[in-house]
Amino acid sequence: MEQKEIIKENRSRPKISIVNERMWLLVALGFVILCILSWLNEILDLPYFLTGGIRTPINWHELIVEMVLISIVGLFTVSVVIRSIAENKKKEKLLQSYRDELEIKVNRQTAELLRVNEELRTDITQRKKAEESLRYSEEKYRHLIENLKEGIWVIDKDSYTTFVNPRMAEMLGYTTDEMIGKRLFSFMDKRGVEIARGLVNRRKQGIKEQHDFEFPRKDGTRLYTTLATGPIFDGKGNYSGAIAGVVDISRRKRTEDALKLSEERYALAQRAANIGSWDWDIRTGNLEWSEEIEPMFGFGRGEFGGTYEAFLKCVHPEDRQHVVDSVNTCIEKGRDYDIEHRIIWPDGTVRWVLETGNVVRDKNNKAIRMLGIVKDITERKHAEEVLKRDKETFERLVSERTHELFKTQAELDRAKRLSDLGTLAAIVAHELRNPLGVIKIAAYNIRKKRKNSLLDKHLDNIEKKVSESGQIINNLLSYSRIKTPSYEKIQIYDILNECIAFMKRRFHKQDVSIVKKFKSTEKKLIEADPLHIREIFNNILTNAYQSVSNKKGKIEISERDDGKGSIEISFKDNGMGIDKEDLERIFEPFFTRKSKGTGLGLTICNELVKLHGGKIDIKSKKGKGTSVTVSLPIKREAK
Repeated sequence: MEQKEIIKENRSRPKISIVNERMWLLVALGFVILCILSWLNEILDLPYFLTGGIRTPINWHELIVEMVLISIVGLFTVSVVIRSIAENKKKEKLLQSYRDELEIKVNRQTAELLRVNEELRTDITQRKKAEESLRYSEEKYRHLIENLKEGIWVIDKDSYTTFVNPRMAEMLGYTTDEMIGKRLFSFMDKRGVEIARGLVNRRKQGIKEQHDFEFPRKDGTRLYTTLATGPIFDGKGNYSGAIAGVVDISRRKRTEDALKLSEERYALAQRAANIGSWDWDIRTGNLEWSEEIEPMFGFGRGEFGGTYEAFLKCVHPEDRQHVVDSVNTCIEKGRDYDIEHRIIWPDGTVRWVLETGNVVRDKNNKAIRMLGIVKDITERKHAEEVLKRDKETFERLVSERTHELFKTQAELDRAKRLSDLGTLAAIVAHELRNPLGVIKIAAYNIRKKRKNSLLDKHLDNIEKKVSESGQIINNLLSYSRIKTPSYEKIQIYDILNECIAFMKRRFHKQDVSIVKKFKSTEKKLIEADPLHIREIFNNILTNAYQSVSNKKGKIEISERDDGKGSIEISFKDNGMGIDKEDLERIFEPFFTRKSKGTGLGLTICNELVKLHGGKIDIKSKKGKGTSVTVSLPIKREAK
């Protein structure tokens, strides 16, 4: 809009050439009129005419000459004016063309100037905004830098301080005014200056880096810092200084030093106690060991694979599943990880370790790490094995000595009891044998002189009772006079057959079948007292016959080798059986549920079997029969 108004204004300006032409024409006409008036003045003598005076005579010759001259001058003047006008018109046209061209150029230049002016105006506006923004940013960042908790330190190319923020000055114990203008090295000790010079040279090479640095404070204490430094270059790429962000790490340094000291003490304690620590990243599977563990597992430094799988390969195959289950239980159920297991060294050596650990979880309670310690307990395990062996040996010796003491005590009690019983048995035998002998002789005499056959039944009954009384007396004497076995090599097969034949004769009136299943003993010899063995078998067979007295009986006799140096002889009948309560007292002297007998038969059998180092076992159920098993060593026990 402004450009169009300026062009319109230029076109409305008056033309200077036209004004000049008109002026020249008016001058020429004025000159002609002046000449005519001069001529008329000559002819008419106007002054005279006007005044009424006398006319001056006219000189026509001069007048004509004047008129001609005046005409020539007028014509010349007019021609000159006309020529001038023509030339002026040409010049005006030429000037107009120049003016038009100039006007076009002016308009173009004006438009360009307007455009540039607009751009300048816009640029100035933007610059003002930028300057305002820059000023705001400078104020903001100045405020930020001045209030930073980190120090800012700027130096020039000669290492003189050009800027420090209040925090930087505070760290060193100075004011900003005390620091600005001084060289960087003024705030360092000798060792720090040597290090700083090298660092400044690296800045000059354009190197940015972060490093720790130690400064002496104004009060003499030490300031430990971390610096993030970088170079500053001017527009031509020349080094003009450096800037550093400084963080006070004195507290962290003290903590690190304390931690380092603690770690050194911990490492020393680990080495002294032969303990190592481990850290397993459950997410990645990486397993970090302290330096004590690799030698503990038979590795050199750096040879361990560093994974959970590599650790499991070190575990003894028999213990591996136990370790995996314990780890999973700790992770899944939160239980403590506290186990002992074996490991195998690369050279095949088996060692024992104790592991203790726990799980680290994230905010979602997901297991992310597992930390723990491991201790070599091989020596302890060996000691435990020795102690266990010694304990077992000691317990065995104590048991043996106790058994011997009890056995000796039992033998003493038994000896005393047998002594008392022997005395009683001798008295009873003496007091009873004489009357029984008289009764037996009397029955014999009556049988010889009898005339009534009905007396035979009564005599048989008397003789039977006399025989049973004699057996009771013999049992009493046998129990009271049990002696140590007189060993010799005997055939069980022959003794069993002898006892069976004797029982068949004794109980010939009973319908009892004998099933023999001991053919394998025919050529088998054992070391035992034959008299004792016969008495044992006779007593057992007697009880079997008596238990099946009221029905058709069956007695099965079998044998087997137990593979442990003993032979077992079993007697199984289908008799009335024994109550459970009575079975517990079956070996007690004088205990019996029978209407006749002393209750010493099984007691004598048990004593005789024990004297041979064997045992006797009785199983029975009321109404289902009884099974008696005698176990005897094949070879005599060494005393």
